[in-house]
Amino acid sequence: MLRGQPRWPLAAASIQRSTIQQTTMALVYDTVFPPEPAHVAKPAARPLPDTLLPHVPPLLACKQCNGAGHNLSKGFTCEDGKRYPSRWEKCYGCDGRGWFHAPDLRVLADAIKGRKPGTLRSKRPDDPRAYYVWRLARFHGGKDVCLPMGAEMEVGSDPYRDILDEMAQAVAKHLFGSGNVGRARWQQAMYGSHEFSDLPATIDGPVYDAHKPLEEMLETV
Repeated sequence: MLRGQPRWPLAAASIQRSTIQQTTMALVYDTVFPPEPAHVAKPAARPLPDTLLPHVPPLLACKQCNGAGHNLSKGFTCEDGKRYPSRWEKCYGCDGRGWFHAPDLRVLADAIKGRKPGTLRSKRPDDPRAYYVWRLARFHGGKDVCLPMGAEMEVGSDPYRDILDEMAQAVAKHLFGSGNVGRARWQQAMYGSHEFSDLPATIDGPVYDAHKPLEEMLETV
């Protein structure tokens, strides 16, 4: 043993695998569930915003609960006999509403614009859809190329998310000159090259800027 080295790492390494006991607990899941509550009432569709094409439905069901407004939390019984009963819970994807109205892109554009013309606001918007467009525009434009996991979780059940992403990419291209910087940097990091041509002269630089919200810092780990 080298002088000054602690003894415990070598002692730990000498422990035989046979002496390490691995414990597993068997779970028996319920097969009979409480009666399902009534589905939430389907709201009346609002007029389709003129910023969307006519084929876009004005109202769509939540992708998580399919319009029910609730989800089943399946119960189980542990090996030691402790029981966790099944229950119906308010859908976290839509906050129990069950349905989503089509987004008004003009309203979202007003929610994400900065005080100076041709800029994004520096602080994240509170509205989930506006936040998603703001965050994805920053990703596509290269201002914050961390994977936008937080924003995607906030609208994960929104059936109009593809439209929001298209808007974010268009915003990035308009404000930053390209809507593909984030994807190009990830392709380059993973495969050594990228397939995009509408990019700035250089795409290397900081992973994120000073406007990254504190609650997004887990994206940098």
